[in-house]
Amino acid sequence: ETINSALVNLSRRVQANFVTLLNLDGTVFAGSSILDSQAELVLRNLVVKVDRGSEPAAWSATRAFGGKLYEIVFVPFLAPDLVKWTAVGFEIDAQLARSFKTISGTDLIFSLKEGTARRAFASSLEEGTTAQVMRELGIDGERRWIAAEGRRYYFADSETLDGATIVVLKDASLQMKLLERTELICMA
Repeated sequence: ETINSALVNLSRRVQANFVTLLNLDGTVFAGSSILDSQAELVLRNLVVKVDRGSEPAAWSATRAFGGKLYEIVFVPFLAPDLVKWTAVGFEIDAQLARSFKTISGTDLIFSLKEGTARRAFASSLEEGTTAQVMRELGIDGERRWIAAEGRRYYFADSETLDGATIVVLKDASLQMKLLERTELICMA
């Protein structure tokens, strides 16, 4: 009970969605919240893949469970050897995407390839525009110029990190208008 309370306090301080203490075999020892079996399986599968022969160090992974996308930071619990892992999970949501947009001035979509489809988990765009961009982008995210919202154009650049793809969308509407104007001048 005391450990759970400490993990709840830690999750509040770092604004994490969950903080879970895991045994070396990946089973849950204690946590700030009760995780469903899917979440526990994801955490267990990540922890059992850690190379036990190397010096334990913090690492992170991006995974989806419970219909949400999370960045999970794993921190070794040493006493003095590795005895447990602390998993700290942060949901990647629309609020985070909008915060990135405010800082960077570019729209973002956080997506994950699931089988033969790509699913958007968080976006700074409106829902309809996000869906349209995802259709245009395709499963492998290779499409670079995307027309959305009528006459608005985006240049899409994507980066895949640990299975999750971050699509950075730069509004290229002004460039397209200049290109159209240039074409009209050249045709005249």
